[in-house]
Amino acid sequence: MGGAFAAFVFAISVVAVPLMADRKTDAITAALASIVACTKNPLTMLLWGFCIVVLVGFGFATNFVGFIVTMPIAGHASWHVYRAVVEAEKAA
Repeated sequence: MGGAFAAFVFAISVVAVPLMADRKTDAITAALASIVACTKNPLTMLLWGFCIVVLVGFGFATNFVGFIVTMPIAGHASWHVYRAVVEAEKAA
């Protein structure tokens, strides 16, 4: 059940947060755009979700000290994932 909830939260937020910051859209529109991005790019989003799990696992394994390194990397990479997905959607 926890995995299903985590997958749902990932699906509605993977591009929603950067989209709201970049284009000043509302939360519902951004969440729907995020779900569409996940359904159109399932393997990419699955890989990105796995990368986040690994980075968070590393942070937990190092008594939260690893988060000092992994969270800025995840945040920066999330922005690039958002830009790649949105640009691909805009071009299509």
